[in-house]
Amino acid sequence: MPDELVEAKQYALNLLSYRSYSVEEFRQRLRQKGFTEAITGQVIALMTDYGYLNDEAYARRWIETLLQRRGYGKKRLLQELLARGIKRCLAETLLEEIPNSAELDRARALAQKKIRSLANSNRPKIYRRLAQFLTRQGFAPEISRRVLEEILPPR
Repeated sequence: MPDELVEAKQYALNLLSYRSYSVEEFRQRLRQKGFTEAITGQVIALMTDYGYLNDEAYARRWIETLLQRRGYGKKRLLQELLARGIKRCLAETLLEEIPNSAELDRARALAQKKIRSLANSNRPKIYRRLAQFLTRQGFAPEISRRVLEEILPPR
C-alpha cells in the first residue's frame, strides 16, 4: 500500500508538471492509471493541500484562456467548465463576474469578423448564419439579437 501511494504521488506530480487540472479531471486520470479510490483520494487531498489542485484558480484560468482565444459567450463557457469537472455553482459564480458589456463587445467583434466570410450571401441568409454562429459560440439570444440589429439594421 505505501508503495502504491508513493507511485501515485510521483505520477500525480508528473501530470501536474505538464498542465493544471480540475480535481475531477485529476481523479479520472488517476483512476485510468489504475489507482484505487482510497489512494486517489489521498493523493488528491495531498495535492490540494500543496495548492497544486484548486478548482477555482483552474476555472478562472480556463475562462480567461477561452475568452482570449475563442471569445465564447457565457453559455459556452459554462459548458466547457462543466465538461472539465468544475461544479456548476462555482462555474456560475465565476461567470457572473464577467460584465454583460464585455460579452456584448465579444459578440460584436466575432460577428463583424464572421460577416466578412458571408459577404456574397443575401441578407436573410447572412442574418440566419450569424445568429446560428453566435448561438454556437454561447451568446444569449438577447445579445445575439442586439448585435445583429447593430450590424444588419432593418432596411
